[in-house]
Amino acid sequence: MLGEIKELRESLTFFNRQYEDLKLALDERNTLVDNLRRDNDKLNLAVDKLTHRLHLVEQNMRDSNIEINGIPEHRHENLNNVVEELIKTVDAPVSAEEIIHVTRVSKLSKDSKRPRV
Repeated sequence: MLGEIKELRESLTFFNRQYEDLKLALDERNTLVDNLRRDNDKLNLAVDKLTHRLHLVEQNMRDSNIEINGIPEHRHENLNNVVEELIKTVDAPVSAEEIIHVTRVSKLSKDSKRPRV
């Protein structure tokens, strides 16, 4: 009987150690998950802020844009020259050095007969 009680105590001690190890591992994992959640929340907030800032920067970049419609499109056109001629024609107070970039934008509807913007 004493041998059986001793074996039972050893078994309980073994299971108690296993339980404590599992409990410790679970606590570590819970702490890690909590830290990752906090980090994820911070990163999501940072992404939201950066997205907002990018939106503002894009809006500010568009402040100096000019959209001109209806200019006929030619195969080997030089858009800078087209804009410079337009500036001369309307006698606008804009110099060629102030033009940063000129491009045509694709049509919304490919079936449209109008030239690209």
